[in-house]
Amino acid sequence: MQLSCCPPCYLAYVAGSLGFAAEELTATRCMFHTKRAQALLLAGDAGTIAAYFQTRARIKDCPGPVATKTGMTWYRPISGSVDAVCCEACFEDHVKANAWATRFEPTHSDGARGCAFALPSIRDGYIKLAPDHWDGWRRLVARRTSVIPCTSSDVKASSRKWYTVTPAITSLVICEACYLDKVTASHFAAHFVPHKVTDRHSLYMCDFSSLYFLFPFAVADDTGAWGKFQTAASRVMDCAMAQMRYSGPEQFWGLGSGPDGRESAWDVCEKCYASLFEVYGFDRFLHPRPPSASQRTRRHCDMCPGAPRKSEMLARLQEAAYAGTFSHFSEWARRATASRHYGHGRLEYSPAEGRRGT
Repeated sequence: MQLSCCPPCYLAYVAGSLGFAAEELTATRCMFHTKRAQALLLAGDAGTIAAYFQTRARIKDCPGPVATKTGMTWYRPISGSVDAVCCEACFEDHVKANAWATRFEPTHSDGARGCAFALPSIRDGYIKLAPDHWDGWRRLVARRTSVIPCTSSDVKASSRKWYTVTPAITSLVICEACYLDKVTASHFAAHFVPHKVTDRHSLYMCDFSSLYFLFPFAVADDTGAWGKFQTAASRVMDCAMAQMRYSGPEQFWGLGSGPDGRESAWDVCEKCYASLFEVYGFDRFLHPRPPSASQRTRRHCDMCPGAPRKSEMLARLQEAAYAGTFSHFSEWARRATASRHYGHGRLEYSPAEGRRGT
């Protein structure tokens, strides 16, 4: 049986407990990043852990919140007490993490379904409110499923509720769906307040649909440092305004010369510098790039949306941050940009005495 585990979950729940061995493999989903898996690992019952992973390996991953035909088994609260359905994967990963699992029953349908547990507010609320506040979770589900989904694009400001932060960051707005999914369970929910729309015909785009804001918010929440988000978000907004006014060439940063004395081709723009590197304190390892010699030469950021293998770049950066060693990222980025082949290895952990399958 093959088990894939990210380095943070390995160190937090696995290392030194069950005799797991490690090796690198291509990028995949961390099978330990669920409340049920973590609870079983902390309990230390190898037989129960093995049974869970064997069952889970046979089940398709969650199809997400958008209604689709999947051919998989679905679950719902008994007697329709909560108007939501859950896919089989989330039933194993999250519902069975507490005693409320007995309140669910299988439901079969050939129609299109969307998994309610794919929505973070519903999934996290299920864990947080158990075992005493079923009605509170029922109300949470009713509110979240009635909210208009985030479109990650411009919409009429009057079409939904919006939130912003205090102290204020110019022009920052978050739609109600993202507020419920990404803010309410964080340490900083008190910093978010309703935003009044003054021009009902104006267009808004939810800033929490962008990694430029989501990433520093997640780092700030993990570290308990609100200032990291406030500083990064303000910088990103300033950069966006400068780009709209075109106040000169955009600033880029690079890795500088490597061990062989050659300059790396890797580049990062100011928005990514502020939102991805400064929040980790890795900005001290980057060097400003001189302006391009020709106005026709335009640099491309290797961390921006749309960049080749952006997800692999980000995964390496997160691993470097967790290890506290920037070279985990920089050495890989140098090799990747030199060849423009972004192969990314993740760590796989499997029982040392077991047999690894496909």
